[in-house]
Amino acid sequence: MNNYPQIYLAIDNCVLSKRITEPEDWMKYFKDLGIYHIEASADNELDPFYTGPEYIKDWRNKVIKASSETE
Repeated sequence: MNNYPQIYLAIDNCVLSKRITEPEDWMKYFKDLGIYHIEASADNELDPFYTGPEYIKDWRNKVIKASSETE
């Protein structure tokens, strides 16, 4: 066993923010490309200065649901 960190190919979901906005849509798109690690962009949907706690909770629930359906 080595002590090196694992490195993953990932993408920021903001690349599709103007075209594909719902988690279930962009997750499927990235999965079809073979990308399984996605960074949620704070600039788009998780900025606490522009989105309230209820929005963030709703977004998180959508991500969890879409993730379990996309596997």
